[in-house]
Amino acid sequence: MERVEVATDDVDVELELRRWGDEYDVTRGLRGRIVDYGSGPETIELGGFAGLVSRRPYDPNLWNAGDSLDGDSAALAEAAIAILDELDREVEVLFMLEHLVVKPQYRGNGLTGRVIEDALEVLQCPEALALVVVIPEPLQEDGTVLVSEEPGYDESREKVIAAYEAAGFERWQDTKVWWR
Repeated sequence: MERVEVATDDVDVELELRRWGDEYDVTRGLRGRIVDYGSGPETIELGGFAGLVSRRPYDPNLWNAGDSLDGDSAALAEAAIAILDELDREVEVLFMLEHLVVKPQYRGNGLTGRVIEDALEVLQCPEALALVVVIPEPLQEDGTVLVSEEPGYDESREKVIAAYEAAGFERWQDTKVWWR
């Protein structure tokens, strides 16, 4: 598939914040669409993302909240707790990004960082007061994880990690979680 250039200034996110989250009422579900409003007369959907957001990142039930949802949410919550313990700054919003999918023809445009910045802006949270955690995994266009035994997995994973590194993420210790 041929790559399509996208001007990041024309990219925006549309967020849907839902009450569904965890049984401990610490997080809220978040879904978003990545859209291009400026390339022509119609809106173009470039991809989407989903995750959990909490305005109570220091809540003692954060790990229980993540664990009540699924294994990846528990791993994200566990890493977030450890990172929060070591950070020398206050955090008001925790964003646990479960997946971010950019359609294949729009990949390579540096959208990862822009999407996260826009999502935090919509949530009215300055980046300096946010902690974003993610497990970088190559995803298929429908949002399902590419299985490690599938052809192209290693190359795809390297590209995903490079995208998150370019967006300012770094690996948290020796875990599968990355943060910024």
